[in-house]
Amino acid sequence: VPSINCTFAGEARPPLRAKSTSSHPLRSRLRSKLNLLQVTKAETSHQNGT
Repeated sequence: VPSINCTFAGEARPPLRAKSTSSHPLRSRLRSKLNLLQVTKAETSHQNGT
């Protein structure tokens, strides 16, 4: 999980600096999608574990 976060932050940083206002909503949207994906993954893995 941390590695995904690092790469995501590294990829999102340069364009965000170039045009912060236009990239902001897209980044937050992407982040929320990523969080949702991680949550669902965690839930499914937890269900599989039990």
